[in-house]
Amino acid sequence: MYTSGSNDLVTLRKSGAGDDVRIAVLPKGMQGVTAGSSMGGSSLFIPAGAAERKVGFEFMRHITSDPFALRFAKEENRLPVRPRVYGDPFFEGAEHRTVLTQLESAHVYKLEAFAVARQAFGEAIRDALSGAKDPASALRDAQAAARASVPN
Repeated sequence: MYTSGSNDLVTLRKSGAGDDVRIAVLPKGMQGVTAGSSMGGSSLFIPAGAAERKVGFEFMRHITSDPFALRFAKEENRLPVRPRVYGDPFFEGAEHRTVLTQLESAHVYKLEAFAVARQAFGEAIRDALSGAKDPASALRDAQAAARASVPN
């Protein structure tokens, strides 16, 4: 038994060992009550103060578009962020069906390494949606709280 993520499937297949590998959900899930697993992901960031923010954002939109999302899935087994891509025949195998079933109960990992930033971001979203603050002010306040919590 090897505990890892679905991204290892491509590497195992390229090495010739992929035919002997199966994916199974972790019994009792992360909370001990449901079938589930731990799945990671990749993130794209544009650093604060970046000179070419618009170019960076357009690049991120480009590489997460359907054709490239599917290519990353096939070449690196990176799971696309757009559910419609999962209709491709590439995802019809048993191992991908197991992974896709687990996505139904997946949740976003929100800034786990930075607890204060995570809380400030959550509060900003709550305040913006409830009308307590306008979105720009809420996010500006969250950014200030996050920056203040991270050592230089």
